[in-house]
Amino acid sequence: MFKKNKNQLLSAYVNEEARIVMDIISGQRKRRRQMWLKLANRITWIVVVAVMVLFLDLLFLLPAGRELYIKANVAKESSEKLNTAWSGRKVNEIQPAAARVVQDLTEVFTALNKIKYNPAAWLPYVRRRVLDVDRVVGATYLSASAINNLAIGAKPLFRLMPDSPSLNFNAMSDQDKRELLAAILAGRELLPNAKSDFTEARHRLAAVERPDIFWRFGLETTILDQHLAKLETWLDSAESLTLLLPAIAGYPKNANYLFILQNEDELRPTGGFIGTYGLGVVEAGTVKRLDTHDIYHLDLPVKDKLKVEPPTPIKKYLGQQNWYMRDANWSPDWPTTAQKLLWFYREENRLQDKPESLTDFDFIVGLTPKVIIDLIKLTGPIVVREQVYTPENFVELLQVNTEKDFANFGFSRFDRKLIVGEITTELQKRLMTDLNKYWQPVLESLQTNLQNKDLLIWSKDEVISKYLIEHNWRGEIMKTASDYLLVVDANMGALKTDAVMKRGLNYKLEETSDGLTAKVIINYAHRGGTDWKTKTYRSFTRIFVPKGSELLKVTGFFGSEAEVITGEENGQTWFGAFIQIEPGKIGDLSFEYKLPYSVYIRLLNKGYSLLLQKQPGKTVDDLRIDLSFKKPINGHEPANLSAVKQGSRVYWRGYQEGDQFYEVTF
Repeated sequence: MFKKNKNQLLSAYVNEEARIVMDIISGQRKRRRQMWLKLANRITWIVVVAVMVLFLDLLFLLPAGRELYIKANVAKESSEKLNTAWSGRKVNEIQPAAARVVQDLTEVFTALNKIKYNPAAWLPYVRRRVLDVDRVVGATYLSASAINNLAIGAKPLFRLMPDSPSLNFNAMSDQDKRELLAAILAGRELLPNAKSDFTEARHRLAAVERPDIFWRFGLETTILDQHLAKLETWLDSAESLTLLLPAIAGYPKNANYLFILQNEDELRPTGGFIGTYGLGVVEAGTVKRLDTHDIYHLDLPVKDKLKVEPPTPIKKYLGQQNWYMRDANWSPDWPTTAQKLLWFYREENRLQDKPESLTDFDFIVGLTPKVIIDLIKLTGPIVVREQVYTPENFVELLQVNTEKDFANFGFSRFDRKLIVGEITTELQKRLMTDLNKYWQPVLESLQTNLQNKDLLIWSKDEVISKYLIEHNWRGEIMKTASDYLLVVDANMGALKTDAVMKRGLNYKLEETSDGLTAKVIINYAHRGGTDWKTKTYRSFTRIFVPKGSELLKVTGFFGSEAEVITGEENGQTWFGAFIQIEPGKIGDLSFEYKLPYSVYIRLLNKGYSLLLQKQPGKTVDDLRIDLSFKKPINGHEPANLSAVKQGSRVYWRGYQEGDQFYEVTF
């Protein structure tokens, strides 16, 4: 018998154990394979089902998309009808058309929701396009809803307005005028919500990623946004209208006016020499009184009765020992001047042989001929006493007719300024015969003149006064903790020579180890000759600068250094000097000064800013702002084409129409 040795037995045992292990592993692999096959099978079925569901969803999207397309076209047609009613000022069609758009867009939203919440709509590309559609529809819906709400609130207004592009306010009865003004006043509460809706609509349009997908449907989001921007502008005008018009038109109580006509050809601090004043009374839209008078009607009869010490330059350069209403606009701050005018009017009127009964005013209004010229641009030529006044000839023709040829029209020297009232009355009639046509361009024209300070308004009504302050329409010297500059010329007996003067303003600021030093150079060019209107130019010129500024040097002035004077007014320091410019000549007046330490500290901690205010009635044809600092400049405003930045220096060149603000960051 053969015997197996121990090694053979061990080998057999190992092999047997290995076989058992392999069988176990093989079984596990088989079971794993089977498990993966089952899982793969399930995944396959899930994918198949998902594809089928997605396919069915896509099939569902086709009719849903068709429904959306049809309803969107219906809404588009109703929107076009609304636009036609709005642009045509068909007031009785606006509200029904807006309501129809809202209804049609509601149906569009319903159709859109069928797509938005479909699983297929969550595919990334589809989702983004669906959201774009939602934004455009939402913007249109908000806009139509705002117009609808405005139209509903304005029904009392629409009832009084004819269903035609024109509205003759002059032809309305006094009762209808009252109801119209009451409706305008009530409309004030509707505007904030509408403005908010239009703003939100523009935000939604700005978020659209692919505006081009709407082009094939005849819809351009940029054009829609432009329409909304116009509506926002319209609302701004309407806001001014609802706030100002009722009070200005004498509703709910009469409005009394003191008008101050300032001739910028004879420049004074608030716009020009006061040659004419006017008195007006308006009751519920009806002008009960509007007459204009020569300022000397008040001044001359009291020249031996009223004793008021005038400002030093008036006394020295005009040779006047007393101060009268014609020179009352010495402060460039209109609220201050308005109160001074009111005081002079009441005092001089009190001393007249037959005092005027109208002495309490709701509004004191200063205006230059530019305001009238801009309104004539809207109405076309105005004919008064067979004289045709146009924007081009208004100033020249008015001066000739009131200064030289007044006798040809039956006027004496005493009543020659009545022609100004006749022109104003005719202009008012023209504008009021088509209120629908003129109200918005008139408001825009007046707003521009308020911004450029050719129109100045003081009101004793606190709400209106606050509104004027918020919009910088009150003509006041503004307060600022940073740098500030206002250059004020005052024509000292140089006739109408400002009409031929060209001005430049160069402001240079430099940061040194000792703080901030500034230099103001005012350039004058006399482009006229000597005649009944023009002569050697004479101006007492003041610059208003931050309070506490220290004058270092003045050049170009006439007289001795003792005649260079300084003062403080309305929270600012001013420096003043007298200058003369002969016909055909040029000249410069410059002031060099050190700014107060507070402005320098603000520069170090918060950066630099400059508020450059404009004198009413004056145009600066060549404006240069040159700022130099120690540190490199990081940013500057305004960052327009007129600005040049070079390291630590920034330079602007242009012209000045209104108040301007400059800012530099480091």
